[in-house]
Formats: sequence, structure tokens, C-alpha cells
Amino acid sequence: GENTRKDPGANFTYFSGKRNLAENLTVDGETLFGIGSTSKAFTTIVANKVLKEKGYSWDTPIKEFYSDLVFVDQQRTDEVTFRDLFGHRTCLTRADSVWTSGPTNFTLDMLIKKIRHLDEVCPFRSKLVYNNLMYAIGGQIIADLAGKTWKELIKEHIFDPLGMTATRATFREGLELGNVLVGYTVYDDEFVRRNSDINADLLIDLVRPAGSIHSTASDMVRYLRYLLQDSDELFDDLFWKNGFEIGGWMGSVSGEITERLPINVSSDYYTLSWILGHYEGEETIF
Repeated sequence: GENTRKDPGANFTYFSGKRNLAENLTVDGETLFGIGSTSKAFTTIVANKVLKEKGYSWDTPIKEFYSDLVFVDQQRTDEVTFRDLFGHRTCLTRADSVWTSGPTNFTLDMLIKKIRHLDEVCPFRSKLVYNNLMYAIGGQIIADLAGKTWKELIKEHIFDPLGMTATRATFREGLELGNVLVGYTVYDDEFVRRNSDINADLLIDLVRPAGSIHSTASDMVRYLRYLLQDSDELFDDLFWKNGFEIGGWMGSVSGEITERLPINVSSDYYTLSWILGHYEGEETIF
């Protein structure tokens, strides 16, 4: 365990378990964990800052300042906004196989050019259809708008100000440090390496704004503190000025977690990487 007054990011962290079963390596304070789709929240935070700096809003049609984004039909091409991309409202097929099948030299610029081939699964803005590719291209367009890379933006606006010195934007960067968690799944009651080929783990970097960040427990505490203590303006920009109804209705997915943990939770709305729900009757954002 770790508990010290000198490092405010470590007050509530505890380390246990193995980061690599085959090599019997333990988890410690410097172990990097893939935070998955929590990366999307980092992307919307920097997007909010860049859009404000450039004088645009979440509802400005992207076509007005970025003509290279072309969809399967003219309506989407003319009307898609960042709120659509980051709110999963384009209603286009998810198509994760575009990046999970490689090749590893695939780029986000290449993806933007191919996005016109994604098929419609429901009418535009009619429902929430989760789509990692929309976050990937949205993050790239925001970076182009700022004249920087996505990695530079999240380092400048989030990692550095919050003192998240151990956090890395991609799996490849974490791998270079060596102390990174190896992913496992359970098969026949045994832990099995999720990807036998390290290149398969690296594929998440192809859609990095959607899910490639790797961080430590202590650094994530710093991020959580920011959200709890200093994020009023952020949440005002993302949600309250327009209301959650502009996001996507999730159908109030609810229920008790387990018989041993009979906590009632629900997920009601999704917008800009965040979910509005309820926990034991209290309104929550997660």
C-alpha cells in the first residue's frame, strides 16, 4: 500500500496483484494500466478547450472548417458536428475491424479518407450507436485544428497541469518504459494472455483518441481530484449549457450489480464521453 502526505496523488492508492503472470512480475506504483475508453473523456476535455480557443462550438458543422470529412450521404457530410462524433449520434456501423485487424501502419488521416464507406445502421441522430472510429477521427480533426498532435494536446492541457508525469498517451510509449500491465482473459477458469502477439496490443494506438492512454493509479487519482474539485467550468461547457437531452438516451440500463453488492445503478444519457445516471437514487456522472 501507499499512503503519504507528501504526494497528494498517492493518498488513496493501493497496489496488489501481478502485471505479468508468465514472468511473475508484480504491480507497483509505476505500473501503467490501459484506461481504455476513459481516454475518450481526455479527448473531449482538450476538444472543449480547442473549440473555445478557435471560436467554434460543439454544434458547428465540421464541414465549415474541415472539408476532407465525407460520409456515406450528403446530410451527414453537411451537418455532422463534434457533438455527433463524440456523442455517438452518427448512426454509422461501428466497424472496429477497420483497426483491430491492422495493419499497424494504418493512420488516422487514412481513416478519415475511408470513413465515407461506413454504412448507416439507423437514421442520422436517431439513436446512440457506439463508435470508436468517430472518436478517432474527431480527435485527429481537433489536433489538426489546433496545429498540434493529439498526444501534444493532452500532455499540454491535462498531463502536465495535473502532474500526471507517469502517464503515457499510447501503449507503445508504455511498452518502452517496461512496467506496463499485460492483458488477460479467463478461459476454463484459467487466466489466458489476451493477445499472444504484442502487435495486437499496439493496435489500440491506431485509434488513440478513443482509448490508448496508459496511466498509473497515482496519476489517475490526480485526474479524479481535478474532476471532483476543479471541473465546474468543464462540466458546464460539456453538459449544463445545453442539457443532457442533446446527448443519447441509453434506455435507463439499470439493476443490482451482484447479490453480494445490491447497489442500484442506472445509465440514462450519454454525451461527449460521459454518462448521466443514478446511484441509489442520487444523480451521477461517470
